[in-house]
Amino acid sequence: MSNLPPVSATLSDRPARSPWNPSRWLGRILPIAACVALGGTCSAQAPMEFKNLQLFPKGIAQEELIANMKNFAVSLGVRCNFCHVGEEGAPLDTFDFASDEKEPKRVARIMIRMRDAINADHLTKAAHHHEGAARVDCVTCHRGQNHPPKPEEILAGIMSGQSGH
Repeated sequence: MSNLPPVSATLSDRPARSPWNPSRWLGRILPIAACVALGGTCSAQAPMEFKNLQLFPKGIAQEELIANMKNFAVSLGVRCNFCHVGEEGAPLDTFDFASDEKEPKRVARIMIRMRDAINADHLTKAAHHHEGAARVDCVTCHRGQNHPPKPEEILAGIMSGQSGH
């Protein structure tokens, strides 16, 4: 049995699609904005050898790891010291990136596993219902906040006409 629309369906039968899809563009713009906002300060001071990597490949390139960290920072609206042991404004080479002392870092690992499971196990199964597979990332829920807003808060904002949600 095919999931295709009947042959009699025409373009006028289909709902209109807006060329502006905020979630599609947000996923593309935020990492770029993070790189611009944080500039070269991270790569110039970040360690060359990484310790205690549990979710990233051991041989990950420095640029790739830093890009991931910048994405987390922008997605949650936080700075490096939210997850890593170090003082705000201090050079990054003084941070203890390997430490698991901070709870947000431990929670982040759980959330990354959840994101990966949603993308790999669930969204790929639903991909045949949409144009290409959808993907979630930290920003999908967090929207620049370290604690994601509740769905009812988002809906209340939409219903009241606030476009910031």
